Amino acid sequence: MPKLSSLFRRFRRCEDGGPAIEFAIIAPVFIAVCLGVISLGYAFQVRNEMAHAVDAGIRQVLMDPTITDDALVAAIKDVFIESDPDNLTVTLTNLTIDGVDYRSIAVSYPFTRIVIPGLPDNMTLAMSRRTPKI
Repeated sequence: MPKLSSLFRRFRRCEDGGPAIEFAIIAPVFIAVCLGVISLGYAFQVRNEMAHAVDAGIRQVLMDPTITDDALVAAIKDVFIESDPDNLTVTLTNLTIDGVDYRSIAVSYPFTRIVIPGLPDNMTLAMSRRTPKI
């Protein structure tokens, strides 16, 4: 039976498995960064889609200043098709700034990120535009 000290000496000199240990240390960080980049890219895509929907609503107001609020909300939600349009909250307001009447469109969307440990997974994306009444 080999002595205990010679057994420890053999393990101390052995470097087999070093890359596996390095991978075990680096892999969770790398995966978290990749998931974060994917989630951030999806958030930008949803925000871009929201901007497109609000801009389509502003175009509707400019083309037909007498459009009803219900028709305008329906037009905005019709453009917001890739994500869930039922979760899109549309707020329409009339403003007067320096004697000029404006019609304002504000939208918000609850966005669920890919779950990364330690970070909250829910946030709300919001955007607004306004146009003068013609």
